[in-house]
Amino acid sequence: MGAFASYAPMALSALQTGQQISSNRADQKSRAAETEANRQADIASINASETERARERAEELRIRQARLRARQGAAGLQSGGTGSASAVLAGLEKQALSETQAETDAAGRGGAQARRG
Repeated sequence: MGAFASYAPMALSALQTGQQISSNRADQKSRAAETEANRQADIASINASETERARERAEELRIRQARLRARQGAAGLQSGGTGSASAVLAGLEKQALSETQAETDAAGRGGAQARRG
């Protein structure tokens, strides 16, 4: 038994060392998982803020483009220049003239019928 008694403290020490190593590994894995979770949360936060900034930039761009189109249309109307605004106005003017002419023709026919009758 004497030989066993001398090995017992070494075996116990080795067992405790093994348990400490196992515990340390579990702690390391836990810290690594926590670090990974934090990293994933940071990435998600960055992606969300980038998406929001992209949405804001798109809205600002849409507003700037609308203002630019409005300014260009107003400039075309003021200068009488060519472009879609002047084409629309020319079309409206033609339509108004043709409606006026149709009304004049109808009134002329009505007056001629009254003279005949």
